[in-house]
Amino acid sequence: MSNTILTPIQVGRAVNNNRLNMLGDDTGDNISSKNPSFCELTGTYWAWKNDLKSDYLGFMHYRRFLDFNSDIDRSTDTFHGVIVENFDGDFLDDFGLTEKRIQETLSEYDGVISKGINLNEVGHRSVEEQYRASPHHHIKDFRLAEQIISELYPSDKIFFKRMAKGSTLYPCNIFVFNRALFLEYCEWLFPILKALDDRIDTAGYSPQAKRAVGFLAERLFTVFFLKKKAQQPELRFKELRLVIVKETAPDPVGPRRPITDLPVTSVVASSDKAYLPHLAALIHSVFDNAHEKSFLDFIVLDGGLSADERRLLSNIPSSYEQEGRITFIDMSRQFLAVNTHSYFTRSTFYRLMLPDLLDDYDRVLFIDTDMIVLADLADIYKTDLQGKSIAAVQDLVMRTFTARGIPSIAESGGKVASIYLYEYLGMGSSYDDYFQAGTILFDLKSMRSKNYSSSLKQDLADNRYWFLDQDVLNKHLLDDVLFIDNKWNSLYLDDDSLQYLKADELKTYEESIKSPYIIHFAGQFKPWINDSHPFGHHYWYYLRRTHWYEPVLKKYISNSASLFGVPSSEEPTLNRKPSLRWRILRRGWLMLPSSMQRTILPFATRVSQAIR
Repeated sequence: MSNTILTPIQVGRAVNNNRLNMLGDDTGDNISSKNPSFCELTGTYWAWKNDLKSDYLGFMHYRRFLDFNSDIDRSTDTFHGVIVENFDGDFLDDFGLTEKRIQETLSEYDGVISKGINLNEVGHRSVEEQYRASPHHHIKDFRLAEQIISELYPSDKIFFKRMAKGSTLYPCNIFVFNRALFLEYCEWLFPILKALDDRIDTAGYSPQAKRAVGFLAERLFTVFFLKKKAQQPELRFKELRLVIVKETAPDPVGPRRPITDLPVTSVVASSDKAYLPHLAALIHSVFDNAHEKSFLDFIVLDGGLSADERRLLSNIPSSYEQEGRITFIDMSRQFLAVNTHSYFTRSTFYRLMLPDLLDDYDRVLFIDTDMIVLADLADIYKTDLQGKSIAAVQDLVMRTFTARGIPSIAESGGKVASIYLYEYLGMGSSYDDYFQAGTILFDLKSMRSKNYSSSLKQDLADNRYWFLDQDVLNKHLLDDVLFIDNKWNSLYLDDDSLQYLKADELKTYEESIKSPYIIHFAGQFKPWINDSHPFGHHYWYYLRRTHWYEPVLKKYISNSASLFGVPSSEEPTLNRKPSLRWRILRRGWLMLPSSMQRTILPFATRVSQAIR
């Protein structure tokens, strides 16, 4: 959306792999790299330092806009603002975001801001109390902001206290000021934000809490507004409703079913650039093991591949006698607001949208990208689901976690695995029915009829989960799963883990690992990271058929002395001598039992990436 007044700008471009076709905040004098903590304020900083012409400057962002048609009574008006489902062709006209309407409003005021929120209406006595109660805020940061204002602007401390004890908050860092007022605001604000960024210790913070500088900027905006109202009452301000758009990304478009007389096997995998080589190896393994008397319909949920990368993948079927095609669905703008952790990537979420993406399909087989296929997928594709919405295998790794009392992540309460499944996922006494989501045969018609996709996406956005979308799938599809042979999702377990399996579970495992149909290189047992997996040679066999064999091999060799068996930009490479600290930590890591290594791997990964 743009016109002669509204100019789109991508904030945080310096730390974003997706470069949108618009102005970026990473040119000229900028702090674009600080976007993870400063949020949209990196855009404000860019305009302050680089826009030397505009008479009025301000910001609306992401999914929140000002309603310049404030005289219209909106039936969807709520405490938070006007809620709309998505952008449509009339959005700019409906909310007065046109050159004419904006100019008319600004000609009467020195500034327009978002309407103040009365926190009493949501059960909070004051702004300070609301900050203290928020699960993603730390009150010590709020206190630090007050201290920094006292140091930099002693006379403004009274306005900070007025904000803190008051019940009105002007949210979201959304405003439009005349040029003089905008410059004054930025000259006042950014020294405070810099001091906050330098002095806030975010060690142990959740990803959301690490945005503390941006959160505090909302409170500081309220301080600045109270200050100007008190010191310059002649200034004219207009408070406008917020317009909140629920879904901002364009809807991805899936392919139509192939037209062919052959029986069709439809397979889906998700990938971003990081997993591109592994996706290519997977595709080769799928086509190499397929029957020639069928049509292999391979669909890639694309998290940001280039045109050349898609072209190279599309050419893979030409290497085989097998009839088939490869198509792509652009998912690069989906789930951007949902955080991952550990070794997970955002592309794992894409499968939750399959019922809506493939509305022309009745069923589809989803397989993880860190897999190699050794059997004809048509065999599993034809499975009778017996009225269930999906088919999957029992998760033997989770069985060992429950037996050993492995704790979940802190954001989900750190509950031990059995309690996490029983209570947090609500699986009750059926928690042994937890399935592994690497291989899932979806009955898309059933999924659509039960509206699973919408509820799965909303739950993932609202809550924090240990194994992300796999947990959400288990939570919502309890008792709607057909369990199939673990050979279709064969995960390797070391001897330390095997001792925690019951007799029947151990038998299931041994059968699955004896002659697997699909090898799943889950967790730390990834052949491009280390040589721990006994079937890693299958991965290298198929990777050699791709365009990415040499770079993966080079990186593998370079990281073969990796501190924790996982790559880190700060760890020694072939061209860098290991430090004494690194050698000590490496030796300690190797002395740990493999079961303990797996347990603490997410923490070890963060240490590995942070070490200097």
